[in-house]
Amino acid sequence: MISEKENKAVIIFLSFCLVFSWSCSREKTYGDASPLSVLQRMQSAKSMKDILSCYTDGTVRVIGKTMDQRNMSEQAVTARMALVGPDTTWECLHEDVKNDTARCEIVITGHPVDNVVGSAITLTMRRVDGKWRIDMEDEMTRLLSEYRDDGIGDYVKKKFSGY
Repeated sequence: MISEKENKAVIIFLSFCLVFSWSCSREKTYGDASPLSVLQRMQSAKSMKDILSCYTDGTVRVIGKTMDQRNMSEQAVTARMALVGPDTTWECLHEDVKNDTARCEIVITGHPVDNVVGSAITLTMRRVDGKWRIDMEDEMTRLLSEYRDDGIGDYVKKKFSGY
């Protein structure tokens, strides 16, 4: 049986992963040809289905598997993700597009939680059927595997042991 503490940890993890991908710069609009357009699509998402449409199928499978393992409802996940969308702004530091794959480094320039401002993240994006989608399948699978093997306490110790 999954404890409430583990369930909350996974929800926080999903929220943290999605905080950066649900960020949107209000100062600049990206056309559909830009990989960064997916972030703007995500900000205007109205439902979990809309949000998941911004991710690759592999990433969606990992999110779904995690929700199933943790008995998380779509409403619970959507409610937590909605906390970071409209009030977050970002700037693109670097965008490298090669065919149907892109790597974009963004920095958070505005966020309701002060210690998130200044955070940088590199997103991998893939063009699928003409639309850009965020691909976090490998990162999420690796993180969840480490979390599952050691538990969240050991995972955090391992990740921050050099600080």
